[in-house]
Amino acid sequence: MIPLRYHAVSLVAVFLALALGLVLGSTTLADRVVQNLRSDRSGLTEQAEALEAERDTALNELDAASEFTVTYADRLLDGELRDQAVVVFAAPGADPDDVTGVQDMLTRAGGSIHGTVTLTEAFTDVAEAERLRGLVTNSLPAGAQLDTGATDQGSMTGDLLGTAFLHAQGEGPQGTDEERQVILDVLSSGGFISHEGAVTPAASAVVVTAALQDRDGNDGAFVARFAAGLAGHGAVVAAGATESANGNHALAVIRSETSMASAVSTVDNAGTATGRVTVALALAERLRGDSAHYGTGPRAAAVTRGA
Repeated sequence: MIPLRYHAVSLVAVFLALALGLVLGSTTLADRVVQNLRSDRSGLTEQAEALEAERDTALNELDAASEFTVTYADRLLDGELRDQAVVVFAAPGADPDDVTGVQDMLTRAGGSIHGTVTLTEAFTDVAEAERLRGLVTNSLPAGAQLDTGATDQGSMTGDLLGTAFLHAQGEGPQGTDEERQVILDVLSSGGFISHEGAVTPAASAVVVTAALQDRDGNDGAFVARFAAGLAGHGAVVAAGATESANGNHALAVIRSETSMASAVSTVDNAGTATGRVTVALALAERLRGDSAHYGTGPRAAAVTRGA
């Protein structure tokens, strides 16, 4: 009979052998893992450096394109908006540089700015919707009627301001100067708009928007419907940064709905010189009855007109 002590020694020897094997095996495995990680890190570093180089090249090309556009903007825009009046609307969060940049290109194309109206954050606030709709309904010029399909605050406000301040070429707007001033005063005192100086009728409008910090998922849609409400009365282009063409932001909503996409042209790179020139070109195109969508974002047909 084999002694119990012999069994115990044998088991200890087996476990020691297993432990030694695990240690040696894990050491070898760890060395291989470290080598692989080092190789992967080196590869990733090379990829990152290559991507940075591509980015720098793209940025340099973009700067060169912007410089070219600014230099030749007058030639590109020559007479495109000659004798055309334009009202500019700035949506909540619109970059002031984009607004002034767009105004500059509209002017260089021969247009004249007939006022700038800024929509406040209250305009897109659902909690303020009923109050805004009430002010809009009670501010209509004599004999004017709102579109019966316009029931949200964006559509109704766009319809009201379009009725009062926009008109087809060769026609006049509805209402009197006194009624237009009442509309501005009512919406301003209500906290829904602000405006710089006089706002007078025009045949076209540009809505400069942004990728809004959306509180309830509707802010972009309200701005899109505002632009569409204006478009029932004159030529309208909506413009903003590329982000505003994504998700549920204003330009994305316009482009995704057939009725709006055919009534409002869009430009999604208004933060660049190329985009600002394109806004003026797109507005001239819209005044001729055509609509298109430009920029680098989703559903843009081309970077600029004629590209």
